[in-house]
Amino acid sequence: MLTAALPVLRVVGGLRGGWPLALATFAGIGLLRLDLLPVLAVVVGAGLLLHRPRPQEQP
Repeated sequence: MLTAALPVLRVVGGLRGGWPLALATFAGIGLLRLDLLPVLAVVVGAGLLLHRPRPQEQP
């Protein structure tokens, strides 16, 4: 399990909002024992909002 988690943790460090999303996923699935699909739906939605394209400013 640890060898599978280490590459994911390396990637998380380079993303904006990566650590809070990773911790929310861990808390929801690991600690609160929530179902995987709803937790991933919320976390993926939050990640998409964090990384949505920004509109370009007009000169």
